[in-house]
Amino acid sequence: MLVKATGLAPPGLFLENVIRVGREELKVECDYRREVENQKRFRSLISSDAGLVADRFRVPEVIEDLCTDKILVTEYVHGGTIDKVVDLDASERNRIGRAILRLTMLELFVWRFMQTDPNWGNFLYDVRTRTTYLIDFGAAREYDEEFVRGYLNIVVANANKDEETLMKESVRMGFLTGEENGVMM
Repeated sequence: MLVKATGLAPPGLFLENVIRVGREELKVECDYRREVENQKRFRSLISSDAGLVADRFRVPEVIEDLCTDKILVTEYVHGGTIDKVVDLDASERNRIGRAILRLTMLELFVWRFMQTDPNWGNFLYDVRTRTTYLIDFGAAREYDEEFVRGYLNIVVANANKDEETLMKESVRMGFLTGEENGVMM
């Protein structure tokens, strides 16, 4: 309430909803049993994709016998956060960038199962082997076909500069209310 009263939040922002969703996502992110299953699923998906395997993308193996409700144990992998690849040659940076883009498209449009916390700390890069390791699957989630179709409609509308379809789909999917002011848009 203080944020709204002070004007720190833009008009039209449903702050209570943002806080509620944040709380729910934090609970999910800390469910290590769920994360174990998510990591195993991602490991299977990535290791079965010839393109990602060729690009040396891997998910560390979970050591289930050592996992508990409060502890997640995986194999140790070497590497630093992927933002360090900025110092590599352009061909290697491009290979990694293309693979991340391909991974994102597979996650959303093919597998409909996505790592929704893809910060740079969740991609480890081993300079020696040129392998990219994906970690931290606590926030991974599934998307139904209707959501994915609607999201693709938004992407296509944006690419085609079709503002009417973009706004209509964004409201239909709940990304916007239709009540947003100019600052929000």
